[in-house]
Amino acid sequence: WDAATGLPLGEPFRGHTSSVNSVSFSPDGTRVVSGSFDSTVRLWDAATGLPLGEPFRGHTESVNSVSFSPDGTRIVSGSWDSTVRLWDAATGLPLGEPFRGHTSSVYSVSFSPDGTRIVSGSYDSTVRLWDVVMGQQFQEHTEIPIPTNTSNNHDICFASDLEYTLPNSAELFHDHLHSTLLSQTDGWMVGADDRLLFWVPPTSREQPFHSPGTVFVIPSVQQIDLSRMAHGEHWSNCRDISTCR
Repeated sequence: WDAATGLPLGEPFRGHTSSVNSVSFSPDGTRVVSGSFDSTVRLWDAATGLPLGEPFRGHTESVNSVSFSPDGTRIVSGSWDSTVRLWDAATGLPLGEPFRGHTSSVYSVSFSPDGTRIVSGSYDSTVRLWDVVMGQQFQEHTEIPIPTNTSNNHDICFASDLEYTLPNSAELFHDHLHSTLLSQTDGWMVGADDRLLFWVPPTSREQPFHSPGTVFVIPSVQQIDLSRMAHGEHWSNCRDISTCR
């Protein structure tokens, strides 16, 4: 895309056989790397949109995150298969064995500025730091505390800033946590006991905005601040005593 105009530059890059989860430019801007649900990493010519070589194969499940090394010679990837892999950007071949240590899906990977370390973040609630040369961890891991009710913490936002997210939204969903909440026929967002929560304009329905942890809607023009909205069991909070006389 043209960052100034928002217009597409050329045709889509085609080659993956399933959804694309992550993309990143090479440091010099001439190449693009992508990771896909089809379990492959692909490299592209940024100017032509053509694939450079064959797909990088090695992961056994979806590739969730990809990133170039600072010098552009290597690519790191993280996958649902719980591994981090390092690739030769020129040949597409794996460099060494997979980095193993995470016990669940790896969702984010990145190089250090000097290219000697890799950091990864996983669904197992840990961040791990890896030595690129040795292919080993620098340290065991760093635990990241996650609220016990994470599965209920859906974000509802009608603005581009999460500061305006609706608070205490968990009670609106209940048994709909892992189902599609948006009715494509009439545009209503449905909560627990089939209660109608809000209506989504047709233009906002065109792109999916629901994931297991997030409901995120950004209208094209109007934005709504829901951060102080009182609902459900919190309805009594709508009266701000400090303003009463």
